[in-house]
Amino acid sequence: MPPRSGPTNRTVLHNLLQETGDQGNLTWEDEQSGPQHQPEWKSKALVGDVEYGEATGANKNQARENAAGEAVKAILADRAERAAGGNVG
Repeated sequence: MPPRSGPTNRTVLHNLLQETGDQGNLTWEDEQSGPQHQPEWKSKALVGDVEYGEATGANKNQARENAAGEAVKAILADRAERAAGGNVG
């Protein structure tokens, strides 16, 4: 796999949350399953009590990175929906 260019999903997520003052509310729930020699990790990105992203990976860092990508998509979709609805705040 070629090296990644640009910010990681986790960096983008932290930046989005910093804009709203929510970066301190980000937590992760991680769970390992499968055999020791070939584990699968599942991570959830939560802001407060709200789950914004869930994904799997071959290790915890990869699972968190994938979950952060899902969370970014969900947060941007929420923002777009609010903007389209005319809600301010």
